[in-house]
Amino acid sequence: MNLIASLNKTIKYTKGGENYNELVNELSIISAKVSLIAPDNINKQTETVSDVLYEWSSYYRKSLPTQIEGTNFGIHSNTNSELRDRAEEIYPILNWEIGKLIEMIKIELLGQQKLLHKYNPGLSA
Repeated sequence: MNLIASLNKTIKYTKGGENYNELVNELSIISAKVSLIAPDNINKQTETVSDVLYEWSSYYRKSLPTQIEGTNFGIHSNTNSELRDRAEEIYPILNWEIGKLIEMIKIELLGQQKLLHKYNPGLSA
């Protein structure tokens, strides 16, 4: 579930125009764990989510107003609007891919739970 929390945190940071420095180590460790223990279908879906997240966040970040140095003001141009429109087109795809990943993880966990109970019938559900 750390994976899903980190994805949501990345979306939040992107929308807020925040720096990703805090997330870099966290995401690296989580990605390494997923690639080691998750089945291929979840790894492939994680890659798909990562690719779509990267595309969406790139457009979204580029669409943010350009800050005027030394002030709290920003400049918004037509290019920003076009980039934001593209980000908004990608966002539902991102949410769908994350939802698909969540469902795949749930199915995998249920399968693991069934195996555990099959070989250890005395365990409670």
